[in-house]
Parts: sequence; C-alpha cells; structure tokens
Amino acid sequence: LFIRMSDGSIANKYTIKAVNKTGMDIPVKLKVEGIEVLAMLVNDGAPVVLPPTNMIPFQVLLRARPESLKQVNTPIRFEMEAEGDHKIELEYKSVFVRPQETEDEHEREGRD
Repeated sequence: LFIRMSDGSIANKYTIKAVNKTGMDIPVKLKVEGIEVLAMLVNDGAPVVLPPTNMIPFQVLLRARPESLKQVNTPIRFEMEAEGDHKIELEYKSVFVRPQETEDEHEREGRD
C-alpha cells in the first residue's frame, strides 16, 4: 500500500527482519536501490542496532516523487551493511507501489 503525502510524494512502509547470530550488538546501515528516494526514515530516525542472538524487525518508510516511478509496482532492493569491523550483509527485494494513473491524468500528461 502507498500513502500520498501532502507535498504530492508517495510513501511506502516496509518491515525488514534481520538476525544477529553473534554475541555482540551490531550497528547497521540500510541503502535502497531501484528508485530515486526523496527520503528514507528507518525506525523513526533511531539508529538500527542488531542485538546479539536476536531477530529484530524494523520499520522503513520510503518517499519518492510519483513522476520518477515509471511502473505501478517498481522493483527495489534493500541492502544492509554492518558498520565498523563486522562483516554482515543482507539483501531484501520488494516493490515500491504508486497509484495507478487515471485516464484523465494520462491524457493531461500527453498534452503537456
């Protein structure tokens, strides 16, 4: 599902789950590929730290301009990398959903 924001951008929310099988906390960074991201908010702005021997779900909110999204369902890929000396990588594939254009919107774009 998508949310149309007051500035006209489109937002999608994701839940990503990761497991830390080590005995120490691991801070991680998250990147996304596949769309031009206006903003990415992870865990409401809190740093993502994977606690030892635990699975942690965290929330990701992505915002993009609708005109930059060529498909209703645009494939995206999240990449998570550990910060510091840790060697952890995670890849998660999903889609970014935008509203389907109405016939009127499509006609307006063709006239401009």
